[in-house]
Amino acid sequence: MKQGPADKLLKIVPEPLIPSRPDLIAMYQKCWQIGLNKTEEGSPENGFVEQYIDAAFDRRIFQWDTCFSVAWVRFIFALHSIF
Repeated sequence: MKQGPADKLLKIVPEPLIPSRPDLIAMYQKCWQIGLNKTEEGSPENGFVEQYIDAAFDRRIFQWDTCFSVAWVRFIFALHSIF
């Protein structure tokens, strides 16, 4: 099976060690997958930067979504060229 970006990413990000809570590990991995799925490509047509993250794509600003997205992007930025 071909590896996708999330599979490659999960091999290089910190791995939680919670043997008694596999549900939390699954949630952690799902969060990385969601973050990658929310990464969009800019284009001359849409006027956005080369890559951006979209928390909700709504006219309203969701403060916590934006805060977590910024934290995620800061962490992932250095790793993005690896995967």
